[in-house]
Amino acid sequence: MPHAVHLRAINPNTTESMTAAIGRAALAAASAGTTVTAVNPTMGPASIESHYDEALAVPGLLAEIARGEADGVDAYVLACFGDPGLDAAREVASGPVVGIAEAAMHTATLLGRHFSIVTTLPRTVGRAEELAERYGFRAACAGIHAVDIPVLELDLPGSDARRETAEACRRALDTDGSDVIVLGCAGMADFCTEVSAALGVPVVDGVAAATRLAESLVVLGLSTSRRSEYAPPPIKEYSGALAGFAPAAAPGPRRGDARPASSPYSVHHGGFGREYCVLDGGSREDRSVDTPRSPLDTSMWRVTGDPLVRGTGAGPLAGMTVAVKDLFEVAGQRVGAGVPAYLDEQTPAVASAPAVTALLDAGADVVGIAQTDEFAYSIAGRNAHYGAAPNAAVPGALPGGSSSGPAAAVALGEATIGLGTDTGGSVRVPASYQGIWGLRTTHGAVPVDGVLPLAPSYDTVGWLARDAETLAAVARVGLANAPQHAGDIRFALLDLRSVQLPHELERQFRRTVDAMIADGFEVTDAVDPGDLAEAAELYRVTQAREAWLSHGEWVRAHPGALGADIAARFEAAARITPEQAAEARDAVAVFRARLDERAEGRVLLLPAAASAPPRADAPTAEVEAIRAATMRLTCIAGLSGRPALSAPLLETAEDPVGLSLIGARNTDVALIELAASVAESLNGKDAA
Repeated sequence: MPHAVHLRAINPNTTESMTAAIGRAALAAASAGTTVTAVNPTMGPASIESHYDEALAVPGLLAEIARGEADGVDAYVLACFGDPGLDAAREVASGPVVGIAEAAMHTATLLGRHFSIVTTLPRTVGRAEELAERYGFRAACAGIHAVDIPVLELDLPGSDARRETAEACRRALDTDGSDVIVLGCAGMADFCTEVSAALGVPVVDGVAAATRLAESLVVLGLSTSRRSEYAPPPIKEYSGALAGFAPAAAPGPRRGDARPASSPYSVHHGGFGREYCVLDGGSREDRSVDTPRSPLDTSMWRVTGDPLVRGTGAGPLAGMTVAVKDLFEVAGQRVGAGVPAYLDEQTPAVASAPAVTALLDAGADVVGIAQTDEFAYSIAGRNAHYGAAPNAAVPGALPGGSSSGPAAAVALGEATIGLGTDTGGSVRVPASYQGIWGLRTTHGAVPVDGVLPLAPSYDTVGWLARDAETLAAVARVGLANAPQHAGDIRFALLDLRSVQLPHELERQFRRTVDAMIADGFEVTDAVDPGDLAEAAELYRVTQAREAWLSHGEWVRAHPGALGADIAARFEAAARITPEQAAEARDAVAVFRARLDERAEGRVLLLPAAASAPPRADAPTAEVEAIRAATMRLTCIAGLSGRPALSAPLLETAEDPVGLSLIGARNTDVALIELAASVAESLNGKDAA
């Protein structure tokens, strides 16, 4: 293979949950080493179920082709069974363009004498008949049958679509006497294996078939002929809303170094396309500057731009880029909270959250909206819908959450700044797992307006960066309207006997503290915060009650919309009574007062997490056990409302663990500066 193939699957409608399913199907079919990107436009119909829908889907589809040409995509899959815009796409794309209907019918003829097509609505049967005739498969197509289910109901939680589709396929086999089933909608991609197993015959999913066919054409060095019909469109002026689609140049060759400098036509409006799903990896060695973003990895990003939102370009953050956690309102974008079903119900924000605006006003650009654990109710960084973001420090390990996407983007060098939230450790844990800097701010110091809540008593805005200098610059901007005081310079250990840290982590923590003492830092006797297992339980009860009040109504109305672990967490939250929560809140006030008294004048030292990052494929029970142990550490800052920092200054068996510093309230910037001095002392100036 001359070079690794980059394949782009385009869902011509705007429903992102369907795009995710298409991306999964394409990835499963692609060869190892092939990059699969699934995208959808931001303009056009939510589903394609009529000729009108199809016509208005084509401009957005062609805008995605233009973006693909600029990105160096090798081949395209048009993931709608009507193959909308296929001919136009072939005129302007440098590489092969394969429609899923044509690919599925071709594949079916290799598996049996006759095939039946099972599609969604009766009104789409005629279009399928027309395509079978056009592609030369009318004789092989024994029949076309509709399940009578709208496209958008195919993946709804609780939908009976899978069963009804399987039954329709069974009836088609009996009625037509066919040998093979072709699923006539890209939204049925996830049904293929299940239906085939139930019926005992080959069932062809067009997305998978088109993926393999497009990939094979690239490997063979073949592309669309330019001799006549598929020659580039003639250059001419376009008017009005379509002016940006005016053909500008002929597509050139796509192999080797002879790639065209520009797309075959130019889209001037901007923001038409939303890259949604890419499955590719790679690590970044240079952690000092941003690196060019790779094709979109949906485990890390939900949407990106170049930039997505441009800042003022002037100020202390000029030249920096921001990955925004998918809880913050960003003007013109929706909030998804890591839950596709929730995202599909949202409307674009009119204005950005103040925490976002502050960074833009200081000169930074927002390059994308990054993934989060579902409703931010986890610290693992493993999302049932989008997967686990990459961990640049420990490949194959969990990234930590719930600010997993921003942390991964920063660690990989795809953003300078990660804008996240920290309720129970959601900035500090991913910083710890990925060897970067992360700050949870003093509770209430940064406005949370325009931020989707989880537990308001503990929710805070936080930032991630690859170095202390950048983090301090961001904190000065984000905390400009909050009181900031000089911080303490004396340290105190925290009595961690109730946490039961792993021996290796405890040993490394002690070694780091001893090195600090040797370098002249004052570290006093341990502060006893009380039983941290009991403190973590107080946190769990009060957080759970608020989480249920924030999202319980939506969760109850959408059964099946959440992954099993987060759904179980909400089920437990639903059982917390108001009386239990009130009793726990009273105990939290006692904990807070006691810690204030015992820690006065000192910065607390402790590990930022209870272990190095677990493997991404670790059993749920192992991940939950690590979470419970880590929450005994991270809950301290939440219960006390204090700022807490994770600095990359510990390491166990060559895997990172953050050193956590917990300061007095409203000493956030001073806390970063103090940690930077520790890093400089321990590792030298370059390490700080």
